[in-house]
Amino acid sequence: DVDQDATLEEWVEEAEADAPKPERKGELARLVKGSAITADWIDGFLMSVTLAPKMIAPNRWLPEILGSAVASLTPDSIQRFADLILMRANVCVDHASVPAEFATAMSGRSKMAMRDWVAGFSYACGHFRASWPAKSTAPDDRAMMQRVSDAISTGFSAAEVQTLSQWIAARHARNMGA
Repeated sequence: DVDQDATLEEWVEEAEADAPKPERKGELARLVKGSAITADWIDGFLMSVTLAPKMIAPNRWLPEILGSAVASLTPDSIQRFADLILMRANVCVDHASVPAEFATAMSGRSKMAMRDWVAGFSYACGHFRASWPAKSTAPDDRAMMQRVSDAISTGFSAAEVQTLSQWIAARHARNMGA
């Protein structure tokens, strides 16, 4: 919908005007309140999706999240929900690139929130198993995925958060061909 005669500055200005507003504190949690998932579950799910060795297209994973939350959404909030999910997916990629950011974000979660994150991560790993093929995962990947699965009942210690953040960064780097 961009004017073909627009200057680069005009195009950027229009794109910025159409960009979704940043998430307000607790906004996603309010949108999914009363649904089967939490904002922390979504974050774990998205981290798994963005880390998978074989890319998972948004048209495959977005319906999984939407289907779990749709009962708590109004017709007016569905677009905002989708915008927030895509913004959070981008944050996951950023966190995967900078382990300290992930560690800080994860350390700020309660034990219950960590367990929700783990449940979302584990769900996506299992649901999109074909995107985590054995030939594309190293023994350290499988060991960490098992540790993450085990953390559903325990959460993570501070040392385990650091180990997890380093693994996420290494997995991300392998995906990027680094």
